[in-house]
Amino acid sequence: MLFLTSFRVSHGIRLLVVAALVCAAFKGELRAVPPSPGNGPPNPDLDSWSFNSAGWASDRGFAPISYSTNLMTSDLGDGTCLVMDHTNAAWLQYNVTESDGTNELTLNQGTVTLWFAPDWTDTNNGGTGPGQPGRFIEVGTYTTNASIGWWSLWLDKTGTNVYFSAQTNGSATTYFSAPVTWNLTNRWHMLTITYCATNSAFYWDNTLVTNGLPVTTWPSPTVQSNGFFLGSDSTGIAQVHGMIDDVQTFSYPLASSNVAAIFQQESFYYYANPLNRANFATDPSYPTNTLYFSVVSGMGGLTRIGTNSCVSSSSFWLTNFTASAMSSTGTVTVTFGIAGGWEGLTGPFDVFATSILNATNISYSPWAWVGQGYSCYTYSLILSNSPFSAYLLLGSPQDSDGDGLTDAYELLVSHTNPNNMFSAGDGIPDGWKVLWTLSTTNIASQDPDRDALLNLQEYSWGSNPTRNDGLTPWVGSPNTASGIP
Repeated sequence: MLFLTSFRVSHGIRLLVVAALVCAAFKGELRAVPPSPGNGPPNPDLDSWSFNSAGWASDRGFAPISYSTNLMTSDLGDGTCLVMDHTNAAWLQYNVTESDGTNELTLNQGTVTLWFAPDWTDTNNGGTGPGQPGRFIEVGTYTTNASIGWWSLWLDKTGTNVYFSAQTNGSATTYFSAPVTWNLTNRWHMLTITYCATNSAFYWDNTLVTNGLPVTTWPSPTVQSNGFFLGSDSTGIAQVHGMIDDVQTFSYPLASSNVAAIFQQESFYYYANPLNRANFATDPSYPTNTLYFSVVSGMGGLTRIGTNSCVSSSSFWLTNFTASAMSSTGTVTVTFGIAGGWEGLTGPFDVFATSILNATNISYSPWAWVGQGYSCYTYSLILSNSPFSAYLLLGSPQDSDGDGLTDAYELLVSHTNPNNMFSAGDGIPDGWKVLWTLSTTNIASQDPDRDALLNLQEYSWGSNPTRNDGLTPWVGSPNTASGIP
């Protein structure tokens, strides 16, 4: 059922409000698996932890040394994730080297990448931070005189800086410190460190934040035999107080392109998860060069300019319209509020715009997605000035097939099946195609970047289908499990 309400405002702009009465029922759960490291082999060099296995086993089946019984999981990751957030001591401990000689972590050179979402905001954004230094990953024990041996990626108590440090035999080094911003609780970011004898580096999502010192200090084999901890120190007290997911370790430093490739694949699963979509209430669109991203979420072309009165209702609608033309720029600025919604459904609501309305079937109109907004807030949108009418449509957050595209987006923009994430039947989710601005038809056997990797291979291996990576000698079989189950 649809409610259609037409309003005429100044400068010949006509706004059409379409409020769909659809409940916000989400189906499906998105899970990531270890992607290929870009131009490297199709599997991680060491191991990974997606926390989908019983008994906290790694993705390669290695059991932990020990763990506290108060550990929990959450569905706010790409599927399930580790929750390291407890009043009492909590820990999760793994071997650095397994009994069969398998290395799980290398300390002199390598890469560690993980996803983290805090239950706090940092002190620069009015929050508390974790309250004490928290450990993302740690070997050994920190001491004031470096008498034991220590190696750690850690966070300060304010949540504003990340550090990579080590100690051994009385020597202590901090390889880098980097400022970070956690301005939203449960907001996921990917953290990556690369390190070797010549330098170290820290990446925030897919962006290089800082280069650091060469790694020359690490704990002794005796200390390493006690394993490493995720999300806390060995006492279980120095917790990061948040969620950790998709930890991966490599025995070599990844290049920036490799880090970007991992982020591009994994971010799809985190940001397409409907339970995580609210994290983008005030975030800009990603990528910034296209309307379509992870898959469709964020402010887009909308600017939040204030609040309006909140009204609970079984429907939702656009209200309080104004429009003003700027002859110097040839644009019209439209302002409107979003109202209604019932408990548990305040958004994000998709906002669509068109200048041509097909009165017979509105889905046939050339709709463009312009952003997302929440009930009780007022937004502005800049439209091109023209003598024609402009229409706005408001869509609910429902994503029936769990592909990261709302039902409204699939019906109006991508024209894909909202009840089938593989509308073209080619094994590639509709959301992945939209993410990379590809056709939503059957494109499995196409190679638009001419790098000898077909689109289905690019999807399976987590590589970029729009960037030519050359005739890379991919080893082994593609990780076909990287689709959405």
